[in-house]
Amino acid sequence: NTDLTNTQIILLGQIKKKLDKKKSNLKLDLFKKKNLTILLVPEGIDEELNDFMNLVVNISSRLKNINFIFRPHPIHYNMIKFLKDKFKKFSNIKISKMDSSDLINSDIMIYRGSSIILDIFKFNLYPLYYESELSNYDPLFEINDLVDNFKNEKDLISYINTNKYIENIDKIEDIYDYCENYYNDFDENLFYEFFLRSSID
Repeated sequence: NTDLTNTQIILLGQIKKKLDKKKSNLKLDLFKKKNLTILLVPEGIDEELNDFMNLVVNISSRLKNINFIFRPHPIHYNMIKFLKDKFKKFSNIKISKMDSSDLINSDIMIYRGSSIILDIFKFNLYPLYYESELSNYDPLFEINDLVDNFKNEKDLISYINTNKYIENIDKIEDIYDYCENYYNDFDENLFYEFFLRSSID
């Protein structure tokens, strides 16, 4: 293990594209939807991939009016063919094209540890956290009182069938604000100061 005692950590921030944020119409959109599309985004961990894969397979036949898009983590690109074979007999499960189209075309994002959840405000998506006894890492842990969650297939099916996401939609603006401001703006002056100081040292 590396000893970080007395180590100085400088936060330079992150370059991010500024977006014109509009008031969410998500509630109206979801009311009008006849067929929801749910995007599943497992993290790059084998156990989590299996959890999400088993989840969507087990619920798809009981939620036939729901379209599912399965987006594996980039580290699992080599599993695409396996996943296609696994899902081929389920007409309402599709594999992601691994671009922004699945984000644009989805309504709800089911996640656990994937940082892609922080992009929901760009695409007007509703977050839904899949709890686990094996892992409790949630990028939105600071606002988890605002984010709906489920523990198992039964919970999720009930949540969807009773339209709980519409009941709780009033929290979405606060969730979007948090996601949009998650990263610090990149500090260019601090960046140059750091390298100038490093060259002198």
